[in-house]
Amino acid sequence: MRPSVLEQLTAPGGGSPLALASIAEEHDGDVVHGAAYSVERGLFPIRDGILDLLPGGVGPRTPGQLTNELGIVARGYEWPWRVNSLSLLSHEWLPFRRERAIFDQLLGRVEGTLWLDLAASTALYGRWLAPRMLAQGGEVVSLDFAWPMLRRARQAARAEGQKNLSFVRARAEGLPFASGTLDGVVCGGSLNEFGGAGVVAALQEVARALRPGGTALFMHLLAAGGGLDAAFQRYVARPGGVAFWSRAETDSLFQGAGLQVEESRDIGVVGFTRVMKVRDD
Repeated sequence: MRPSVLEQLTAPGGGSPLALASIAEEHDGDVVHGAAYSVERGLFPIRDGILDLLPGGVGPRTPGQLTNELGIVARGYEWPWRVNSLSLLSHEWLPFRRERAIFDQLLGRVEGTLWLDLAASTALYGRWLAPRMLAQGGEVVSLDFAWPMLRRARQAARAEGQKNLSFVRARAEGLPFASGTLDGVVCGGSLNEFGGAGVVAALQEVARALRPGGTALFMHLLAAGGGLDAAFQRYVARPGGVAFWSRAETDSLFQGAGLQVEESRDIGVVGFTRVMKVRDD
């Protein structure tokens, strides 16, 4: 955990900036083991280079979210699942390199110095974004509630030599940022996993934490119109706590949170959406 990034965070949901309370182990400028302090909430541990803002437990999770806390799921997330999943779901050849190219086109030039990789899993998006921000001194925070995913993400980032990527355990419904702090957000594939009620809270938190005019990019799944895709979505929706919306319903969710849809691109049921926080006039 980079101390300069830690000081830009708060306890979940806002409050005073965190302060570095102690360092038990440090490596190459990162705090590997130590503690952070919140005036409102007290001490939070830093373990394995990850700031844990949920030391008392994660709280309610859907069945689909619970699987992310299994070590075997974290180990298999990128291969074989993630490299093949979008092609299977969209019925088009959609490997990660094409997915990143679409995000490059939608994002354009990265603005600002602090971005959030939301519901990061193994930080595929954060590890793509961090090198783009390095030249301008920008930082990326990869956030997830699942400890095995974050540990896998940090291991991959260290192996790749990432220098401006930090890891935080927290929930999307209570982001550890003061209002108007973030320049941008990326979120890959987790929008549907927040569930019907959770997605409203998560998007409201994204809008709160973004600066006016800040950008967010989402990859998400749209409701299938029929056939086997629709049958599969019905099969996983209720037991897994996963929700699917049409393009119009998805855009309405963004707009209801104060996020204006700027551009979108759909490949089968796989949707890509760039939104902007409505400016405070």
